Amino acid sequence: MENNSPELPSAYDLVEVAESEDIRTLAALAASEGGREGTLIWLKKQTAGHEWDGRPWYSEEGDLHCSVLLEPEFEQHRYGEIILVAAVSLGQALAQHLSPMIALGYDWPDKLMIANHVVGRVWVQYGGKSSPWLSVCSSVNMLNSPEDFSIPAISVREAEGTTELNAEKLLQAFAREFITWINHWHEQGFPDLMGRWKVRGNQPGAPCTFGSLSGTVHEIDSKGNLVMQIDSTSQRTILLESYVRKYSE
Repeated sequence: MENNSPELPSAYDLVEVAESEDIRTLAALAASEGGREGTLIWLKKQTAGHEWDGRPWYSEEGDLHCSVLLEPEFEQHRYGEIILVAAVSLGQALAQHLSPMIALGYDWPDKLMIANHVVGRVWVQYGGKSSPWLSVCSSVNMLNSPEDFSIPAISVREAEGTTELNAEKLLQAFAREFITWINHWHEQGFPDLMGRWKVRGNQPGAPCTFGSLSGTVHEIDSKGNLVMQIDSTSQRTILLESYVRKYSE
């Protein structure tokens, strides 16, 4: 019988799920039930995905939804750094398959952008008391994008004009890149990883809005936090770690 599963590095244990409501909930349940580091969950169809604030995340069959489980041996205040590790990994995976003319970028801290439209996102959550775990979840619009999304969105097919890249190929590329970049982060440190993120990330002076706050990017500091310039005399720092959520079991 032909094996149609993605070809992945041996560090992963692939779990394929045909359909479920939400990749984050699926990953958290797997981790809570003893899923080990390296478990890679590939959700083929997400039926009720949502943002942290409850807004729906548009999904259709053929989009990429996946999660990698980790058993962190580093301090909790560094969990947020994994958001940028995953964003760089997903960006590098996409870049392998997109035309060099495609304007691929990162929107702090967890969005992937094409031509200033959201094409994908990363979510990191944690749980466990005696055995801490992290789930690193990613979603990418592969085929279509919503017309009524709260922010401008795009799909890979709409940007590239082809269906050659599918969820399986992107999953394979992301899995390889994630191993590369999490090892790079561990060995070379966060500042070097930040340098890679900044190549495609928000530039100083770019407009930004978070909740009721609007301003411009002053900088992404050495810890990965966003420093916003609200007006000529005031700044506001938004912490990277505030984008990591604890799973309520």
